Amino acid sequence: MKLALLSVGKVKDQRMTSLIDDYLRRLRGSAQVDWEVVKAAGATLPKQEVMRAEAEKLLGRLKSDDVVVLLDEKGVQWSSQQLAQWLGKQRTVARRVVFVVGGPWGTAVALQRRADVVLSLSRFTLQHDLALLVLAEQLYRAFSILSGHPYHK
Repeated sequence: MKLALLSVGKVKDQRMTSLIDDYLRRLRGSAQVDWEVVKAAGATLPKQEVMRAEAEKLLGRLKSDDVVVLLDEKGVQWSSQQLAQWLGKQRTVARRVVFVVGGPWGTAVALQRRADVVLSLSRFTLQHDLALLVLAEQLYRAFSILSGHPYHK
């Protein structure tokens, strides 16, 4: 199965990057995983223009047959087990599942419409880099559940 994490802006703290990379490395035993970063739009632009520009960049990285999961605080919340079950089903039908983490202002309507699933990691608002870390860990956990690995207790 192919997975992709698609995010806006570089992770600023190298320690956080290292943790994310560690979970993605572990995950590569179960799935092909890529992490793509698009450049954040200019901070001097109005909020709506930033969201539109970032959405264009993100949409440009998606393929027509991708299953897109957009992370958004207003999305559905799943347990680790539910994520694992969903990914287990996607293994048989999807060529690539792409998890999209937008910029700090959120995502434009065009990107929200393209999403097959809008997923919330928590009712808390998470800082962008922390959301990527939580996502990477939960993906690793989900595949651990699917393979019967004892990581998920």
